[in-house]
Amino acid sequence: MTLERVLEPSVSSRSKFIRKFAEELDVDERHCVILRYLHGLSVSEIAEVVNCSDRLVESLLRGVGARLRDRVQGTVEKGSFALEQTTSSSIV
Repeated sequence: MTLERVLEPSVSSRSKFIRKFAEELDVDERHCVILRYLHGLSVSEIAEVVNCSDRLVESLLRGVGARLRDRVQGTVEKGSFALEQTTSSSIV
């Protein structure tokens, strides 16, 4: 077993982390975050689901991106690997 495999969070812990973070967001941001990071939808797919423009989805994701990166960084620094460290680099 590799170190990366040991430190890799379970899907369940990642899901819990995202859902807890999303609770702090407004409704539109919450929908975008859950659809993007838990369901893996693209920006255009999210826009279609929530019936808005791609630009609005990008703006909402960009707005929460910094807060999510800060939360991930704080979690990693505390020694909890609740979310993959690579997630912060994939945030829009």
